[in-house]
Amino acid sequence: MFKYFFITIVISLSLTSLVCGQAVQQLIEKGNAAYHKRSYDEAKAFFESAVANDVEHQFPQALFNLGNTLYQQKKYNDAAQQFIKLTTGTISPSFKTAALYNLGNCHLAEKSYQDAIAAYKLALKINPHDEDAKYNLTFAKAILASRQKEPPQKNLIAQTEQATPPPANLKPPDLQRLLEELNESENKTMQQMKQKPHHRKKAVKDW
Repeated sequence: MFKYFFITIVISLSLTSLVCGQAVQQLIEKGNAAYHKRSYDEAKAFFESAVANDVEHQFPQALFNLGNTLYQQKKYNDAAQQFIKLTTGTISPSFKTAALYNLGNCHLAEKSYQDAIAAYKLALKINPHDEDAKYNLTFAKAILASRQKEPPQKNLIAQTEQATPPPANLKPPDLQRLLEELNESENKTMQQMKQKPHHRKKAVKDW
């Protein structure tokens, strides 16, 4: 009797797991449909429900697609948190590589170039042949290098971030000019990277 009762529980749990799995899959499919229509608020709601119902963490694509949706909404920090969860879990190398790549793009969008570089390098450790990660790594390094070669602008950024007033001998027109030169330098670097043949900087990898 004990063995029979135990088997019954296992079967019951398996059926429950199957039903829950089907529900999560349906939520993901609805989220994907909304995502492709660019109805990102709707997609976000479906993916969040899928994540909440995926108690056994069988559907990493729910987290992944939620991260992509948040990225499209320009909620880069929130998107990064979803991708970070995937990088620490036991998922397939292809999933982890894509999550790290998208994490790098979140940092890139926030102009956190060193963090972006670190994420792309981790992605390339798993898949050294990922051309998108190679390109974006080069792109982030180029932007970071262009900033490091301009100490006046770099110092100015630090002063602005610390909310301290500029030096007394720096007049408002000079401050504006330096900021414009910094933006012009960054835009120039971005244009040069975009003009390289057979390469294109992708936003996020879809799943």
